[in-house]
Amino acid sequence: YGGDSDTFIWAWVLFIAFIVGSTMIIGRSASRTEKKRQAEKSLEISKILEKEQLTWEVFEKKLQETFYAFQKAWSNFDVHVMQSFLTDDYFKRIVLQMNVLQNQKRRNLMPYVKLHRITFVEKKGEELIFQISAHARDILQDQETNRQLFEDDSAFTEYWHFVRDNHHWRLDG
Repeated sequence: YGGDSDTFIWAWVLFIAFIVGSTMIIGRSASRTEKKRQAEKSLEISKILEKEQLTWEVFEKKLQETFYAFQKAWSNFDVHVMQSFLTDDYFKRIVLQMNVLQNQKRRNLMPYVKLHRITFVEKKGEELIFQISAHARDILQDQETNRQLFEDDSAFTEYWHFVRDNHHWRLDG
C-alpha cells in the first residue's frame, strides 16, 4: 500500500479538523465578546435614562412611535406632524428635501414599514445615537403621471441621532 499517500491524506484530515476547530473557537469567542458589548451598551443606556427617570421600555416605545410617525409624515408631506418630534435644524433640512420632491412633482411613499430593531450605539456629548434596522417598500412616484420611477423593497439600517430639547428627546438626523 502507498504509505506516503495515506500519511498525506491523514495530514490533510488533521489540518482540516484543526481549521474547523479553530474557527468554532474563534466564533464562540466573538459571540461572547458581542454579547458582552451589548450588555455594556444596555447598562450604559439604562444609566442615562435613569437620570431622566425613564426606563428603556418607555424610551424604546417613544423611539418606535417616532420612527413610524416619521415614515408616515414623510410619505404624506406632513411637515407639521414632523415638527413635533424633530429638532429645529433637522426640521429645516427635511422641509428643504420635501420642497425639492414637490418641485420635481415627485412623492416618496413608504408603505409597509416594519421596524425590526433599535440598538443603542453611543452617547456623544448630549446626543444619543441609535441603529435602526427596518424594512419598507420605498417608492418614488411621479405625481403628474402616477408613474412609479423607483422601488426598493429591501431591509435597511440607519443611524438616528436624538438630542434633548427641554424635556423632550428630538430626532436630529
